[in-house]
Amino acid sequence: MLLNKTMDREDLAQAPVRRVVEELYALMRWMRQQDLAYSSWIGSTGPDPFLDRQQRLNRGPSYVPLPDGVDDERIPWFLLWEIGWLVAHTEIRPGDKVLDLGGSGSLFSSYLASKGCRVVSVDINPSLVTLANETAARAGWALEAVQMDMTELSFPANTFDRVFSVCVYEHLPEQARIAANRRIRSVLKKGGWFCITFDYANPDRTMHIGSPEDVERQFILPLQMQVLGNPRLHDNGKRYLFHPWFANPLTRIRKVARRRLPIRALWDRKMAFYTFASLFCRR
Repeated sequence: MLLNKTMDREDLAQAPVRRVVEELYALMRWMRQQDLAYSSWIGSTGPDPFLDRQQRLNRGPSYVPLPDGVDDERIPWFLLWEIGWLVAHTEIRPGDKVLDLGGSGSLFSSYLASKGCRVVSVDINPSLVTLANETAARAGWALEAVQMDMTELSFPANTFDRVFSVCVYEHLPEQARIAANRRIRSVLKKGGWFCITFDYANPDRTMHIGSPEDVERQFILPLQMQVLGNPRLHDNGKRYLFHPWFANPLTRIRKVARRRLPIRALWDRKMAFYTFASLFCRR
């Protein structure tokens, strides 16, 4: 089957993915009852007028919430797809030692801990690390958050059964992505899984993951692992997200001048739309 692919809202109707979504809904309700916090899909921990506006723009003009969504403001269906798709196609067992790259304070790391995994999450944002550790302590989860650069992982070899990352890699420069991926193989146990999602076809030139060849060069080759499922990323052509830079023509001009956007972005509004994609590998 197609595992390594771009996002499709219709995937949420698949029974294994839907089961994960229902578990996420139950977790969100329980955390709300216990007054336990998790970060939003863009990594914010509280109200922020600028970030709130950006994330609303980011959803795109055609965004439609799921009819039964529990916390659509912070957890839109995009994030439910990312978590649901990864978990539905990965063996997660209680007691597994799991590394979550860049996910401190997130719903995903909370979900892994709630399933009985021993979770280590690393993040460069100290406020997210603090949130994660406070939440874990109150919930009684085996979760430890550490402030660390994911390109300089300092864990011993063969430490983790699983390594995950949800939409973090695109925020690293390309060479840093490659450096991080070269390190992943050593911290995974033999037979361990590495499963991630990332921005695909984001118009920001620093993101630069826009073809199956980019995925091959930046991820598959430096990882030196077995690709599970289809070896070449499948792009279904669907684009759900909208880059906020395209909402304001002056912002677009400034980003072109600073070479963050290609010149074509000045007249080609189609470039504003992008999506998420997934990759599954095993050592």
